[in-house]
Amino acid sequence: MLNPEKANIGEGSSGRVFVDLSASPRAIKHFIPESSERELALQEQSIYHEYWLGHAMDHPNIARSHELWHEDDEWYMSMELIPFSLLDLLDYDAYNDEPWSFLSMSCLFWQMLNAVAHVHSLGVAHRDLKVENFMVSHDGTVKLIDFGSASVFRDPVTGHHVHHMENRVGTLITMPPEAESEEFIDLEAADH
Repeated sequence: MLNPEKANIGEGSSGRVFVDLSASPRAIKHFIPESSERELALQEQSIYHEYWLGHAMDHPNIARSHELWHEDDEWYMSMELIPFSLLDLLDYDAYNDEPWSFLSMSCLFWQMLNAVAHVHSLGVAHRDLKVENFMVSHDGTVKLIDFGSASVFRDPVTGHHVHHMENRVGTLITMPPEAESEEFIDLEAADH
C-alpha cells in the first residue's frame, strides 16, 4: 500500500500529489474522497476523465498519466514525475543576480504555447491554465499538468463545437471575465 503522507509534493482541491520511488520514480495523485454517494459518483467520472485525457495526449510538453487504480476505497493515479515547478523557477529568478535571458524565457513560453495548442488541436480546453500548472523537467522541457478541469469543446467526430453552461471552472483569479456570465462561453478562447 502506498503512503501518501511521506513525500508530499503538491496539493490541490481534488487531492494531493506525492513521490513514489519504489520501482521507477513517478508522481502519484491521491484523490480525496467526496463525502456523499452522489458526489462520489461524480468524482469517479471526473477522475476517469482526468486520467484518460492525461493518458491519451502524447506530446513532449504534456505530462502523461500512466495508471489509475482504486485501493481501500480511494483512487490513485500515477503520472510522469517532473521535478521542477515553473513558478518556483520564475520565483528563483526574481532573487537571482543574473535573471533569465530573453532567449530562455522565450523558449519556456514557446513550450507552454505548444502544449496548449496541442490540447486545443484535440478539441479540449484545459480550463485551468496558470503558471502553477506547468512543470519543468531536468532537461528544461516544460510540461502542462492537471487536466481535472478540462472539457471537450469540439466533437471529435463531427467537428462541431460543444457548449458548456458550467463556466466557473478552474482557479478564480485566472478565470476569464466571461466565465462570470450565464451565457455559453467559447472554451477554446477562454483558455487563451
